[in-house]
Amino acid sequence: MEAGRAVVTADVTDFIELHRSAVVSGRSHAGVVFASPRRFPPTKRVIGRLVGALDALMRAHQADDAIETQIVWLEAPPR
Repeated sequence: MEAGRAVVTADVTDFIELHRSAVVSGRSHAGVVFASPRRFPPTKRVIGRLVGALDALMRAHQADDAIETQIVWLEAPPR
């Protein structure tokens, strides 16, 4: 998380702990974006929805530090 890029993951267990550890120790990070495997199952036909949702998130949070030290749950874009 030190490269200044938010992490997109479905691994809530590990990354929630990394986030908590950073906050407790006073460190910041570029953000964690959780993509629920229920909402975005890892299949070829869902990849377009995932990309659309990431695009919508990036458009809504354009500043480099917009989600700094935050957790964001990725929402499916409207169809």
